[in-house]
Amino acid sequence: MRIREIGIGHIKDAMNYGYVIETRGKNKGKKKYASPGTKERIKSLCNLMFDYALERNLVFSNPARAFKIDKLLQEIEENAKKKKPFCDADVALLWKYCKMVPFADMVLIGIYTGFRPQELLQIKTENVFLDEQYMIGGMKTCNGTNRIVPIHPMIQKLVAYRYQQAREVYHSDFLFNLPTGSVSKPFTYDTYKTCFRNIMETLNLSGFTPHCTRHTFATQAEVCGLRERAIKLMMGHSLKADVTDYHYKHTDVEYLYQEICKITFDGEGFYE
Repeated sequence: MRIREIGIGHIKDAMNYGYVIETRGKNKGKKKYASPGTKERIKSLCNLMFDYALERNLVFSNPARAFKIDKLLQEIEENAKKKKPFCDADVALLWKYCKMVPFADMVLIGIYTGFRPQELLQIKTENVFLDEQYMIGGMKTCNGTNRIVPIHPMIQKLVAYRYQQAREVYHSDFLFNLPTGSVSKPFTYDTYKTCFRNIMETLNLSGFTPHCTRHTFATQAEVCGLRERAIKLMMGHSLKADVTDYHYKHTDVEYLYQEICKITFDGEGFYE
């Protein structure tokens, strides 16, 4: 028997109008609405719940995947801009300990690709092309879906290791996996957020959030002189402001690879 269908409107209402009543502090008794990050996690949770129900023939469709969250992601992006980027010394520290601190390599891959944390967790091995040196990924937004991001030479070994691990050890469709004994389970944003916090605490780095990796990519891309069009294509930003670029349909992988290779940090190291 199928459960009663829940519509898109129900999920949107839960995200936009749901609240809790504060029970302590100066705002005790007042309504607290969901932050952009909480809304995104509600959407992610609903995606997974309805995928599960759909596979077991409990519902007719997955309403959570039937609408986009463009404006929500823009809101998250605006908040992320207020975050500080990792400096050269921070990146050097991540390189120094990336083999010793669990999942520190994921932070580096985020820094060198510009993928949002949520996008990073959803990359599938079938969309990783090691020989051609690029990946395909991105959230379901107008400009970010299935975008091409070259694999920077600095992280090629990191990506190759995760690819081999996913395929040969965990037999997983996803590039990044959370080990649970001899098997694995998919990352959620909250799980990655916990891992990220542990990495920062271990390396004594403060003031960073998972979205700082994307902000670091954008900052360093500008500092290192990448062309604006290349930055927009790799980060999934709109090209509508430039009519020529907006109507340019062919994405040259080699062009993007040459541009991303311009990104460097003082003190960066290699993964041996």
